Amino acid sequence: MRPNCSWIGPKIPLSSEIFSAIKDELWLFLIPAGLALLTLGLFLEEVGFFLRHVPSARRCQLSLWILGIYPVFGLSSLVALYVPRSSSLCNFLASLYHSFTLLKFMGLITELFGGEDRMMEVLSGQTVSPDPFPCCCCCCLPLVAVNRSSRGWMMAAVLQLSVVRSLLFFVTLVLWTDERYNYGDMDSVNPNLYVNAIIGVSTFVSFYGHLLFYKATRRALPQCALRAKFSCIIVVLVLCGLQSGILETMGALRVIPSNQRTSWRLRSNSDRPPALWTFWRLVGIMAEHLKECHVPCKMSWKEVETLCRLEELRCKELGVSRANIHEYEVEFICNYKRVKEDEFYLVKWRGFPEEQNTWEPRSNLKCGRMIKQFHQDLVRELQRRKRRRVPRRLDEEVSSYLAQKAKLRQSLLCWQAHLNQTSNHPGQIYVLNDVDLEGPPAHFTYINNYKAGPGIILDEMAVGCECTNCLEDPVDGCCPGASLHRLAYNEKQRLKVRAGEPIYECNSRCCCGPDCPNRVVQRGIQFDLCIFRTENGRGWGVRTLQHIHKNTFVMEYIGEIISNEEAEKRGREYDSQGSTYLFDLDYVEDVYTVDAAHYGNISHFVNHSCNPNLQVFNVFIDNIDERLPRIALFSTRAISAGEELTFDYKMQIDPVDSRLDSSITYMDVPISPKSSPKKRLRVECRCGSNSCRKYLF
Repeated sequence: MRPNCSWIGPKIPLSSEIFSAIKDELWLFLIPAGLALLTLGLFLEEVGFFLRHVPSARRCQLSLWILGIYPVFGLSSLVALYVPRSSSLCNFLASLYHSFTLLKFMGLITELFGGEDRMMEVLSGQTVSPDPFPCCCCCCLPLVAVNRSSRGWMMAAVLQLSVVRSLLFFVTLVLWTDERYNYGDMDSVNPNLYVNAIIGVSTFVSFYGHLLFYKATRRALPQCALRAKFSCIIVVLVLCGLQSGILETMGALRVIPSNQRTSWRLRSNSDRPPALWTFWRLVGIMAEHLKECHVPCKMSWKEVETLCRLEELRCKELGVSRANIHEYEVEFICNYKRVKEDEFYLVKWRGFPEEQNTWEPRSNLKCGRMIKQFHQDLVRELQRRKRRRVPRRLDEEVSSYLAQKAKLRQSLLCWQAHLNQTSNHPGQIYVLNDVDLEGPPAHFTYINNYKAGPGIILDEMAVGCECTNCLEDPVDGCCPGASLHRLAYNEKQRLKVRAGEPIYECNSRCCCGPDCPNRVVQRGIQFDLCIFRTENGRGWGVRTLQHIHKNTFVMEYIGEIISNEEAEKRGREYDSQGSTYLFDLDYVEDVYTVDAAHYGNISHFVNHSCNPNLQVFNVFIDNIDERLPRIALFSTRAISAGEELTFDYKMQIDPVDSRLDSSITYMDVPISPKSSPKKRLRVECRCGSNSCRKYLF
């Protein structure tokens, strides 16, 4: 029974031809139908590949749109096998799609490395065999080095197919053979034979370029299953290339009519077919969104977590799993309102953008500490605005301030965690700002040791002491004795020398262990300290959270070591900004300076006082150059928990030569060494002490 084709239309050749082929030569129809199903199956494999390896859901969707061209081109081209006058256009589109597909996946492999530079770094020094697998006829050829030049040749080999086939089909074939092109023509006097030979060589070169690229990168990306990917792409493109051959074969067998001359009207309309325009438009979108595949790796952890939760992507490193991807955790509270007797809070959910903030009743929230903190911020802000009662609804200014305050608190907590992860000392660092909206310093890097500037070399000690008990039984005076000085610490590891005297501690070459009483400064900060925002305009300050005894080591003054000439240059630049953190290392001569402006530790935030509770000492441990002492801050008196730590920025006294001083006593009065931070501007002092000099300098 002849099928009803009235829905197709009598003027469309598909109506009679395709169903005639189905009726008369069913086995020939099943061949392209089977190829179509195989193409569709390979497309589904492509979908799985992008779902596994493309990191962004949006990029994944755009990639699937492009991959959708597989079944669109495959199925439509197989249907077009039964439509006359379509061979040239199908071949042209197939050549463009062939080159684009190979280049697209070569680009994707590049992005899986993290970019071209990263790929070249990973593949540096590697070679690839030029043998065209599985053929071994070229085994005598030398290995090809993997570099930018060879990568460019591989991509050029892939791209040339679109140029060659385009010229052949739109110039040679149209002008020379009047579009009467036949894959099966073997007559030596017919140009089709030579065109077929050129197409065959060009297609082989294109596949060969992709093969070399695959062989060069497959071992470096074992997790991406490139072998299956390479095979999949080759099979799909072979099937696409066979379609025109199937068309011509079926025409030669008179299953369908042979090609006829294309009318000028059809030829003019085919110059810019809508399908091709749409295709390259999607290519542009694809390129725009895939060219920066490595950008998410440069995002902050918080931004990446937000992206994962928003796109429902699981990430083991971020703790985003199938079990908790839909869990909602309160990050902070940013607004408040009261409806009758019920309280509602505007909640910012962790891992979700602010556009998804929701109002929640008090009964839904299990974050009592956050709610308490929110109300403390609210009361403090209302008092600042001289308001007594909490309104039912907060005005925009107050709610905006509270949201910023909540974000600031999160930012400071992240900074606090970073400081404690970076520091290598036992004492913990806390950060607090209840004064304003100032966040972490933008251009400050926490370091634990001196950072040597250009041309600065830190010489290590050549020898160490041979003591087993440096305090009770020192050999030849221990390390201080080797420099004609005396031990600086008592049995409680507190100072027993006067300010101005150097401290020589045991070094890495000494026989004593890490618990040696002459190892104090090198153990780092032992007390919990808090970086807090001052209320009288002095910026950040540091307070101790534990009681500190007199003559006890508190912290080092650490920064970047630079030459005196560089210090003068930076000093002029810092003067224009209103402040600086230059500290002269002038124990023997003024040659080097410590700059803690951008590199330093917690001492960067210690404020000045005309009556300080910290004293500076020069310390030598592993460095033998007396021009490069370590700067240690010791307590001049007992310091209570919660008290701010300060030292005098303007320290000027005569040095003490302990080699000529035979009386070693405990330090009783606060005195200052000659080292001093350079603060060139005449800045008003706000220390508030009774002995305040009114100006820092």
